[in-house]
Amino acid sequence: MNTAELFLTWVMPIVGFALALQILLLPADPHGRLWSAMYTRFGAHRVRVICRGIALTLTAGIPLAIIIQWLSTSPSVANVEMLMVLVYFANLAALSLLYVDKELWNALMNRPEQLPKVTRNAWIILATCMVLLGAMLWLAWSEEVRRDQELRRLEESLDLRPPIWKVTQRTAASLRANAQYDLRMVGEHLNDLFRASSTSDDLLIEVPNSHIVWQRWSVLDDLVYTLCRHAALAAERRDWLRCRQSLSLALLAMKRIAELPLPKELRKSPLPKQASARLDAVSHVVAQQQILQLQLYRIASISPAHRQSLAGALQQGEHVRVLLTAWTTKTQQILRRPSQSSQQQITQLLHHSLPQLLTEFDRWQRYIDEGIESIGTTPSADRRIEPLPRGGVLGTKHARQWYVHHAREPRTKRPCRGENLIVTR
Repeated sequence: MNTAELFLTWVMPIVGFALALQILLLPADPHGRLWSAMYTRFGAHRVRVICRGIALTLTAGIPLAIIIQWLSTSPSVANVEMLMVLVYFANLAALSLLYVDKELWNALMNRPEQLPKVTRNAWIILATCMVLLGAMLWLAWSEEVRRDQELRRLEESLDLRPPIWKVTQRTAASLRANAQYDLRMVGEHLNDLFRASSTSDDLLIEVPNSHIVWQRWSVLDDLVYTLCRHAALAAERRDWLRCRQSLSLALLAMKRIAELPLPKELRKSPLPKQASARLDAVSHVVAQQQILQLQLYRIASISPAHRQSLAGALQQGEHVRVLLTAWTTKTQQILRRPSQSSQQQITQLLHHSLPQLLTEFDRWQRYIDEGIESIGTTPSADRRIEPLPRGGVLGTKHARQWYVHHAREPRTKRPCRGENLIVTR
């Protein structure tokens, strides 16, 4: 807990509560100047009502201000626990003020000699609330520390995963950091990863009370997402060979994920359990396919020529998305509401529908390869608009030579105000 958190969660509530208590005890000091002026202006009863209202409002406003402050920060478990502590403290403070107000009323009306005792009890209550608030905050903070330690231990235990997943993580990080990273190394790693017999066990067999499988999927998803974004960045640099290679590797990874062989443990399991494991894998492919499709749209938005060349790839990508969504929805419905024909339906989905769906990935890759190759070989793919020298197209010798050389190049804009805009390479 840093200094700002300590101030917000301990010093500020206690100061506010002490101020509210002081305002509530104002009528207990009839010789004070402020009390005398208020008594002369409003009367004794009205003064008590005003002081009680100010005290309770101040106490209620403290946790409200802190809650607003806390909601503007990250909604972590520790912040929620701190909020609960502050709400409990606000309730305790309000009840304490009501108790002091009741005792003060009885002392003022019936036993004025008890006023010093009421004042002393009020400050004892304040000290008790300080101790309780500090104890509750310390418990919440220690619980946060304990969770952080458990998380670190969990992360350390995850480091014991097979080295191939560490290589996957490093490969994705290197690809993000280096725009010219050797894609052959990425392809070799994907081949090694999906050729390893332990990969399907690592991804499809759940480990009870562990996040290891989730982290492996996260690392693999990150590599595929990075390949898709790497392709878009390469397209923006007009590096069409790298763009096509990145997209091919991403599509290869998606297909291999959907075709992961079931582990021996699952092959002996009932069909619904096999379908559930396959559904988990295809669900990751669905998310990866959407990322790749978005990057294709990003590449197509560079120019109308790009959009025209990638029209078939974009259309086929939408077709693949619809088929993937339909397959996952159908599988979820069957697993959620089993019937007498569930076994037959699951067999159809696993052994016939899914292989047919994966053939659409091959067709999608052909469309992407053809579209990217068309962009890379079209002269207009890398054209840009540049102004000619002053004096118009024939204003100078250099301009006349340039015009003769590029006379057949298409124009993208009309000449305007002394500048002729000609499409150049």
